[in-house]
Amino acid sequence: MKNFICVFVLALIFVKPVFSQSNQPSDSSLRNAFQLLVKQERQRLSDSLRMVELQREIEQLKRTKDTNTKELVQELKALKRADSARINGHIQEIESLRESNDGAPVVLNHDTLFTIYADIGPFSASDRAKRTEEELNKVVEDWQFSENLFSLDTNEASIHIYYRDFIIFSVTDEDALWAKAEMGALAQEYYQIIARSTAEHHKSHNIWAISLRILWALLVLGLLYGFIKLVNLGYSKVVLKLRKSHDKLANGLKIKNYQLLDASQAIRALAKVTSLFRYVVIIVGLYISLPAIFAIFPWTKGIADSLIEWTLTPIKDIFSSIISYIPDLLTVIVIVIFTHYILKGIKYLADEVKQEHLKIPGFYPDWAKPTFNIIRILLLAFAVVVIFPYLPGSDSLVFKGVSVFLGLLVSIGSGSAISNMVAGLVITYMRPFRVGDRIKTGEISGDVYEKNMLVTRIKTIKNEIITVPNSSILASHTVNYTQNTDEMGLLLHTTVSIGYDIPWEKVHQLLIAAAEKTDGIMEDRAPFVLQTKLDDFYIHYELNAYTDEPKKMAVTYSNLHQNILDSFNEADVEILSPHYRAMRDGNESTVPKGDKK
Repeated sequence: MKNFICVFVLALIFVKPVFSQSNQPSDSSLRNAFQLLVKQERQRLSDSLRMVELQREIEQLKRTKDTNTKELVQELKALKRADSARINGHIQEIESLRESNDGAPVVLNHDTLFTIYADIGPFSASDRAKRTEEELNKVVEDWQFSENLFSLDTNEASIHIYYRDFIIFSVTDEDALWAKAEMGALAQEYYQIIARSTAEHHKSHNIWAISLRILWALLVLGLLYGFIKLVNLGYSKVVLKLRKSHDKLANGLKIKNYQLLDASQAIRALAKVTSLFRYVVIIVGLYISLPAIFAIFPWTKGIADSLIEWTLTPIKDIFSSIISYIPDLLTVIVIVIFTHYILKGIKYLADEVKQEHLKIPGFYPDWAKPTFNIIRILLLAFAVVVIFPYLPGSDSLVFKGVSVFLGLLVSIGSGSAISNMVAGLVITYMRPFRVGDRIKTGEISGDVYEKNMLVTRIKTIKNEIITVPNSSILASHTVNYTQNTDEMGLLLHTTVSIGYDIPWEKVHQLLIAAAEKTDGIMEDRAPFVLQTKLDDFYIHYELNAYTDEPKKMAVTYSNLHQNILDSFNEADVEILSPHYRAMRDGNESTVPKGDKK
């Protein structure tokens, strides 16, 4: 760990800083526009001299009491109007050029002294800035530096800033136009900036200043080393205390009745969290100390500024985004609260309908819950649509692209699910069955165990839970054995085949007697028999009996068949069902011997 920190710090200290300049080369359109401005400025100076001459001539004519001054006064007024119009045009053209030209900054050790916008001959603004920086670096490295060695030299076209006998920078009329100042005043301002900045930087590059900075850097490194040692010592004590507190954490971590972590797992989890916190604190300490070290040395000050900017800029952006989002957040909160109370009111009405406290003609109580779910989905979807524009980043192309991609995935992969949901809605409002009903759909029969928007689960008489998609139920026919049981009863029916030699009255009597002896057959509704078919060798008799216990239908059928067999055997009547051929050549009857009288 120590070796890693030392290597990391030394690598950052001796990193060669990269100086970036936001130079924007001037294109031909900017240069042509600027040359036009220079010509106009020279014309303005010429007109100014002419106005001074005219004013002098007018004053002389007035002293000689000459009245022929009318033409001179008109010419003077025309020149003043032209000068005023020219000034306004200069201001507008310069402002338009300023919007498309960022200029070239003159930088000395990461400090921007001033910005150059104008070109001189073949030299662009960036070329002039680069040469000025080179000359300033030579000045700073001069061991016999003195502010008194700077000087100004004025000529017709420009003012030169000298150090000793070489030119540092030249201020021209073009620079004055961009700065909105007189050339002399601008040259004096640049002269003072250059002299003051080079003096400050020269002082920071002497041997004593560098030695002092090295001592400060060593002090910061020592404090960083001590801070890391202190954090590691605290971590060791915390881990030791956790190991000793095993008895206190004997119950581990529980959430209600759920054992999330036992004692050993809780101690290991706390140790890992403590270790993670230790690394976070050490990294924060490194990040704070590195800018401090880099800021000590002038040639690495830019790295320090960059590190601080990398940290502060996201933090400022986050806080500014949060503050600017507060109005939209309040709007979202109002929409959420409004939707919540609307749903709460609708749920109250749905519960009242479900409990039959509130009765709506034509609206069944079992429709209350699914109808509420549909209304809730629609309201929530509407609320999401209303809230969506107020979400942070909703206008970004990435957010929109992800939303479209997820919507496409859902639409492609949920075709069967949507069809089942639609079928579930149709089944809900068709009311073919309810939970607990004995039904038969396709080849599956049993009690409805669960019904939701996607599937219906059926519990068979073998205690099997079969899941059937709602679309399959909607596509096939469904038999409900329970729906009319309370009012009319369920009609059970079975068929036997009896020969022509047995009177039909006797067959009716035997079948009805068997039905009356069967448990589960309703006593208040008499069973009856129908002759359904006359076959070649026997007659088909259908016994019909009512039951009010459809869930015991299988047992009732079994008991009914047993009683039919017993009744016919006792009466010595053969049941020739489904196909039975008997040859009466003296062989015995098919009736069991024990049942014969």
